[in-house]
Amino acid sequence: MERRAIPRFTEVAEFASGIGNDLLDLIFPALCIVCDQELPTAQMVLCPLCRASVVRIGRRGCRKCGAEPLPGSSPRPARCRRCARRNFAFQRAVMATCYSGSIRELVLAVKFRRRREGLHFLARELARALRETSVANRVGLVTAVPLHPLRRLVRGFDQADLLARLIARQLGLPHRGGMLRRTRMTSAQAEADPASRAGRMEGAFRARWFRRRRIRGRSVLLVDDVMSTGATADAAARALLLAGAKKVYVASGAS
Repeated sequence: MERRAIPRFTEVAEFASGIGNDLLDLIFPALCIVCDQELPTAQMVLCPLCRASVVRIGRRGCRKCGAEPLPGSSPRPARCRRCARRNFAFQRAVMATCYSGSIRELVLAVKFRRRREGLHFLARELARALRETSVANRVGLVTAVPLHPLRRLVRGFDQADLLARLIARQLGLPHRGGMLRRTRMTSAQAEADPASRAGRMEGAFRARWFRRRRIRGRSVLLVDDVMSTGATADAAARALLLAGAKKVYVASGAS
C-alpha cells in the first residue's frame, strides 16, 4: 500500500496563513496609502496613478548630498550648487525619491497616521538606489538617525530605525539600533534656513559609549526617512566619526 505523505507543520501553517490573509483582504481590502483607492494586494502600498507620480533620484543625484540636480545643472554633479559650500562630514548621501506629491503624503501617513507599510515602499526604493550607486557594497553596518526619546514616546515608534532595519534586511547587512542618542530636542528643521539648521544641530548627537566598539573601524550606512539640507545627517555622521567610524554614508528615502 502506498504511504501518503503527512503535511509538515510549516506547510499547514503557511496554508492557514494564506487563507487568513485572503479573508482579511476580502473583509478589509488594501487601500492606497495616499488616495485610498482599493489595491489588488497589500504589498503594492500605492495605486498605479500615485506610483506613477513618484520621482526617483538614485544615481541621478549629486554625488555628495544626493539631491536631485537643479535645472540647468549637469547630471550627477560631483558637488551641486546647494552643497558646494557645505563641509559635510559624511562621504556621500543617496536619496531614493523626491519629497513631493505621493512620497510626501506617504511619509506623512507613516509619521502621523501610523501607516507603517509605507516604509516597505521606501525601503525597496532606497535599496534600489543604494545598489545602483554602489554604496551598498561600501558599507558594513546599518544604523539610523534617532528620534528624540520624547518624540518617539509620543509617536510610538521611530520611523528611521524601522526603515534602517528593512534596508539592512534587503541588502543583507547587519543592523545595529541605538548607536546614537539625541542629546537635546530640536525644533522643526523645515522651517529654518540651512545655516540656522546647521547651528541648531551642532552637537545634537552622541554615540553611546557601550556601542563604540561596534562602530570603530567600520564604514557605516546612516539611514533617515527624509533629508532636506543635510544638517541633521551631518551632525549624526560627525558623532559616528568621533566614535571611530571609518566612513559614514547617508541614505534617505526622500529629499
